[in-house]
Amino acid sequence: MEENCQNDAAHQRVRRIIDSMQGSYFFYSLSPEGVFTYVSPSVTNILGYSPEEFLTRNSKYVADPHGRSNEEYSDKSDSPVTMPKPYEIELRHSDGSIRLLELTESASVNDDGNIYAFEGIAYDMTERAAHERSVIETVKMDTFTQLAGGITHDFNNLLSAIIGYAHLLKLKTKEGDPARKLVEQILNTTTRATNLTRSLQLVSRKPALSPTKANINEIVSRIEQLQQKSIPGNIILRIILNPRFAKQEVNVNVDTGQIEQALINISRNAIDAMPGGGTLTIETGETVINPLSCETHVPGLEGKYTTITISDTGIGMDAQTKEHIFNSFFTMKGKTKHSGIGLTIAAGIINEHNGHITVNSKIPGGTTFIIYLPFKSALPADTPVTVNQKGSVTERGPKTILVVEDDKDLRYLVTTILCKQGHSVIEASDGNEALEIFNRDRALIHLLVSDLIMPGKSGSAVFNEMKITRPDLKAIIISGIDDSELRAKKILHKDATFIQKPVLPDILVAKVREVLGQMPD
Repeated sequence: MEENCQNDAAHQRVRRIIDSMQGSYFFYSLSPEGVFTYVSPSVTNILGYSPEEFLTRNSKYVADPHGRSNEEYSDKSDSPVTMPKPYEIELRHSDGSIRLLELTESASVNDDGNIYAFEGIAYDMTERAAHERSVIETVKMDTFTQLAGGITHDFNNLLSAIIGYAHLLKLKTKEGDPARKLVEQILNTTTRATNLTRSLQLVSRKPALSPTKANINEIVSRIEQLQQKSIPGNIILRIILNPRFAKQEVNVNVDTGQIEQALINISRNAIDAMPGGGTLTIETGETVINPLSCETHVPGLEGKYTTITISDTGIGMDAQTKEHIFNSFFTMKGKTKHSGIGLTIAAGIINEHNGHITVNSKIPGGTTFIIYLPFKSALPADTPVTVNQKGSVTERGPKTILVVEDDKDLRYLVTTILCKQGHSVIEASDGNEALEIFNRDRALIHLLVSDLIMPGKSGSAVFNEMKITRPDLKAIIISGIDDSELRAKKILHKDATFIQKPVLPDILVAKVREVLGQMPD
């Protein structure tokens, strides 16, 4: 009798200590059937319910949002163990959110060896799990960034060679020649491939914008022309252009190439969501977001916006899919193609333009994306000068040009193009060889044309060394990396002119003419 009283007193002391504990833990007891019979007060900090509310609401299914019973988690009826056995369970908070808990419990056994209760500790691991997912996402994105950068570099070299040789072949054909049409088709295809490399670059880094004043109706009209060639026959494309924009020369200030890429990505996603056919609608419009409308539209982004609405009549998305649709590497696990990195790229482009994108969807009923772009954006309004302005600079006769490129196909192409312009070309396969040639014949070399990324010394490092003994030397540096990014990181010398890969022959010729025309006689 005395022993029982002592046990009861000890039990009461432990219960008082448990009841006073706060933080990320709560204690609980379960019946052999898996029903909660006790829960400590700290459950309120974690799930928002008082202990009494929790015991009333959980019943046999412990408020699991997926409707699974406690037995499905712990499988206690078949394994009468007395040692702690951790397992995870999702419970719904009183505010509707989902909390991930780790339960560690043990069984209490009577003198007959039968389980009469389970007691355990619940740890709220929601934030920890979210942090772990974030770390994993970051590692995956870093890995993909490195992969995308490597692929882009090699693919740009291949594209430069294909485009260059196709241009040379085109010069050898005449109008009306069937072969000319085939060459033009090759060049059209390489344009699509070039857009692919730019998509990879958008994922691997954030290239600076090249904004120009534009009319959103004209951008959407170009998208219509592109989509008409590739849209499946069972899908109807509807374009609705805001008539007010027809009277305006400009209503946005954007990098048109990037915006077109975003629209194409979203449209492809919409097409994938209609495997049985349907209607794809792209509509332009305008709206004003004020503090009142921000609660239901775009919080914190008050102002006047040009809008592009892209809607489909496809399968739609559930709430969980919609929540993750713009996340990198999110997939539907083969259910549909209604996801993917294309949407991640699109969202990134819109955000870079100080815009916003929303999505509404229901099953069935389709999905609607709304893009908000600042009306006459405050981005720099100066239109970049294109390099393909022939005749703007006077070239002062043939020169000797040192071409440095580790890819032999691309090196041969650049050499061929420059030789056709009457220049003398000296070739080098890497930076070290280029410096050897320069140290031997520096007085003969008028211009350096070099790839940026090469084994050993980079093109930029090579040029910097050459400038020490030839301060008047000029260079053209070729790279798939964006010019503004290289300038911002001070990788490019101020006397270096830049060409973006893939290299187009007419741009290369124009740039060489421009640089040589700036040099003194």
